[in-house]
Order: sequence, then C-alpha cells, then structure tokens
Amino acid sequence: MANLKNSTIESVNISGNLEVLGTISQSSPSLISADYSSNTSYTATGPISHNNSYVESGFNVENSRSRFTVLEEGLYYICWHNISNSGANTTRTRIYVNGSNRSQARGDASGTYSMVTAIHLEYLQPGDYIEMVHTNGTIYMTSQYNDFSIQRIL
Repeated sequence: MANLKNSTIESVNISGNLEVLGTISQSSPSLISADYSSNTSYTATGPISHNNSYVESGFNVENSRSRFTVLEEGLYYICWHNISNSGANTTRTRIYVNGSNRSQARGDASGTYSMVTAIHLEYLQPGDYIEMVHTNGTIYMTSQYNDFSIQRIL
C-alpha cells in the first residue's frame, strides 16, 4: 500500500490495486505564448520569428526565435490566429511539425481583414519541433491581432 506523506488529495477514485514505488509528482505545464513586432504588411515567407514569449516553459526556442522544440512527451494543442490584410491575394500561414505542414490559417482573397485560425493536436516526443510558417499573401503581424500558443494537454 502506498504511504503518502505531505500530500493533499481532494478526490481519488481507484478501482483495483495501486502500488506506488518512489514518488508521485506533477511536472510544470509545457506552455508558450508568443508576441510579435508591429508590422501591418507582413509578406515574408518562411518560419515566423517572435519578439518575446509571455510564458515559456517546457520548450527550447531556436532558429532566431521561430522554432519551438518539445522537451516532454505528450499531446500538444497548437493554435495560431491572425488577421489577414489580403486585399486581392489569398493568405496562408501554416503550422509545421518537424518540417511538415499540419494545418493552415487561410484568408480568402475576397475578404480584407478576415480573421483566420489554424488549430492542431499532435502527440509529440522530445526533440520534435513546431514552427509557424507564412507561405502566401499579406497579414498583420502585431501582438494585438495575432495569437500563437502551444500547450501540452496530456
């Protein structure tokens, strides 16, 4: 039987037998939320660099602040949201995992200032990496119009 010391347990429901050897702990959450510079006509293609992180725990940030390398195995929720400044061009900003496209935020050429979002869930291993990659069109790259976050949920 487990002997729990210095523990607060609000609710436990166990069916069957439980044997614990060693310690039970909860790691810090893996979470990052990025901030961007003020550019209302961002057209550069390739991985998008950020200026600052609001929260940064559980990731290595590399490649001029554009690559987020996972340090813990788990299921990750990745979300990108921006406003398109498309005019006459379609915009595409994509979530890449290990260099492969997983999801895209696409702004239609007919809608200026359309809000676009890309969301992705994936089970990742330590060393896997995530990048936001802009591939087409003009978007707003300002902190008040962009949201980017990654969170380990399991």
